[in-house]
Amino acid sequence: GENFRINTDSVIASTDISSIKEAELLVVTTSATCAVMSEDLITNTKVIYDLTQPKNTPKNIQENKNIIFIDGGLIKLPNNIDVGLDISLPKGVAFACLSETMVLAISQKYHLVSRGDLHIPHVQEIGALATEANFISHGNISYVQS
Repeated sequence: GENFRINTDSVIASTDISSIKEAELLVVTTSATCAVMSEDLITNTKVIYDLTQPKNTPKNIQENKNIIFIDGGLIKLPNNIDVGLDISLPKGVAFACLSETMVLAISQKYHLVSRGDLHIPHVQEIGALATEANFISHGNISYVQS
C-alpha cells in the first residue's frame, strides 16, 4: 500500500517504518504477528509504548537499558478476576481486546463494539465504562538506565 505520513511541529504519524528513526516516543500499534523493528531504527528513541499482542518490539530492544519500555495492551482486571482460561497471563490480567469485551458485557453496551473504523466518542465511552468498572492499564514498565 501507499505510505501515510502526518507531520506537525511535535507529532509524526507514519506507516513508513523508517520514520521511527526520528522518534523519541514510539507508540507501536500494528497488527503484525512478530517483531517489526530493529535496533538500527531506534537510534533516537527514549520511550516505547507497545500496545501489540504479541509484542512487535524485539526482546533485545525491550531490555535496552537506555529505553523506557511500556508493555501496553494488558489490563488489570477488577477484584483479580480469573477469566477461567489459560491465556498465558497472570491471574487478574487480560489482553485489552478481551477486557474491552468484558467491559461491554458488564455494562450491557453491545452497540459500542469496536470493529472497522474507530469512532473517538465510542472509544471515550468504552474508556469511561472501563474506568467505572475498575479495569485499569496493567502498566508493566521496564526501565533500567545504564
